[in-house]
Amino acid sequence: MDVFHGDWRAPKASRPIVTVDATEDAMKQLLAAFGIPSLDFAIGEAGQEQVMIQVSTAGSFPFPRVVVSGTRVSVRAADLSGHDVQVRVSWSDAL
Repeated sequence: MDVFHGDWRAPKASRPIVTVDATEDAMKQLLAAFGIPSLDFAIGEAGQEQVMIQVSTAGSFPFPRVVVSGTRVSVRAADLSGHDVQVRVSWSDAL
């Protein structure tokens, strides 16, 4: 499963913050359904993604570094539709 989904783009130089909203059971079911240990979040264009964080629980997770304006953030997982797991990306200031 090397396909990344999503096309969140940094509006300016900033640090991506991934938020995963799910119950513990919903997250476990999602990971088990795809046979993966975690959701991989990456930066980079299609085919050139670089995994920055791996998430296996609900919560908010900042990327380890600031990205430049227009940087694509995506998640490696099969289609999340049909699962009670919601993913969103927000942006903190690049200070």
